[in-house]
Amino acid sequence: MKKAIFTAILLLFTVNTYASDLKIGYVDLQKIIIVSDQGKEAQKTLSNIEKAQTTLINEKVKEINKLEEILTKQQAILTPQAIEEKKAELNKQILEYQKKGREFKTELQKKEAELINEIVLKVELILADIAKKDEYSAILNKAGIVYMDVNMDLTATVIDTLNKAASAK
Repeated sequence: MKKAIFTAILLLFTVNTYASDLKIGYVDLQKIIIVSDQGKEAQKTLSNIEKAQTTLINEKVKEINKLEEILTKQQAILTPQAIEEKKAELNKQILEYQKKGREFKTELQKKEAELINEIVLKVELILADIAKKDEYSAILNKAGIVYMDVNMDLTATVIDTLNKAASAK
């Protein structure tokens, strides 16, 4: 019994000693992506791509509307075979429109993932440097933290370092 109590006290002392040497920080990765200069540039790039895609989609919608209008106006004078051909053309255009929409969405998602990944890789290098320099045992992402003292937040430091690196290029 005395051995068990002694072991428990020794174990508690060891854990407390180790925990006092632990230095933990955290960052808000989402904020870094939104607020940093590189994040803003990525958002601008994505916005430009989306605008270009929207323009192309809108042109396709105009084509479809024009075909529908022509079909409606000419339906009384066209033969049944010609009506079917016009409807087939209209359906083909609608399918192309839907396909383009899906392709554009996928392309935009891929580009977004690529741009975010570039930022995250740079952030990881910055965090590794901060961890070494300031002797952090761990640096966590705020997304998974319920509570952490604001003095442990390294987000502003990372954003400043990231912005300085971007402006140095």
